[in-house]
Amino acid sequence: MVSINNSLENNSAQEELSSKIILIEERMKVDIHHIETGKVSVHKKVISEEVTQQVPLTNEQVEVKHVPFNMYVDTAPAIRYEADTTIISVVKEVLVIEKKLMLIEEIHLIKTAVTVDTPVTETLRREEAEVNRTGSTEINTQSKQQ
Repeated sequence: MVSINNSLENNSAQEELSSKIILIEERMKVDIHHIETGKVSVHKKVISEEVTQQVPLTNEQVEVKHVPFNMYVDTAPAIRYEADTTIISVVKEVLVIEKKLMLIEEIHLIKTAVTVDTPVTETLRREEAEVNRTGSTEINTQSKQQ
């Protein structure tokens, strides 16, 4: 009877083992190692160049025009303006039985604007980059020209 029990116990152990499924999972560990494959050095230099450009310059010129009047006035006329002309009255005292102001002349100052293209020379500077590579580096470079 002992042997029957023993066989019954083995039988139940086998049934228990066969009813369990063992699952196995693999995992991966990734490490990154930095390896220097080359070097890049950048140098810049300043380039100077002379540039000449026409620049409009405006100046005012004044024309002096004497307009004779030779008439008597009671008071000296004030300075007045007509468009681009400034009128300044010149008076003098003259001896008569009574003293009166005589308008001798008017001075008309006429302004005109004159524009002349004048060359202007100036030194302009710009920078350029020089890239030196050693090893097997890949670098995207873009150059903008203005």
